[in-house]
Amino acid sequence: MIKVSALNDSNKQAFLNLIEKDFKNANLKNIEDSINSFSDNELLLVCLNEQNQAIGFAKTTEKVSAILKLDYIYVTKDLRRDKNGSVILVSVYNYAVNRLIAGIIGECNKNNEDAIAFFKARGFTVAPVDSETCSLTKSLLYMYKTHE
Repeated sequence: MIKVSALNDSNKQAFLNLIEKDFKNANLKNIEDSINSFSDNELLLVCLNEQNQAIGFAKTTEKVSAILKLDYIYVTKDLRRDKNGSVILVSVYNYAVNRLIAGIIGECNKNNEDAIAFFKARGFTVAPVDSETCSLTKSLLYMYKTHE
């Protein structure tokens, strides 16, 4: 069983341990400084396993016009294809709908076939931006129920 929650004091060290393990060349001081200075329109969701170890995360930024930018979504390599990325993405959807967000945008490297397949399978439209980048878009309007 996994759980996804916003970055807080109880899961911060687990998140930093994941960054240190999976991103060996990352400057942890810079990452720690940046997570301590998030603005009100930014959110970091951390995915924890049963042992309270971080196994993935997503970072989003709320844009004007009811759009949420998916800055990052990551699952540790040995736990991919176990639906962990989908659980994190559903948590992003829930956050977005609770904030009355109409759609999600993002970008990924054009050569990242796994990421492109992941997003396409979850209903994202993937379109080339330039020779190296693809844009990702998904409307969330279908999640809002209209009342008569």
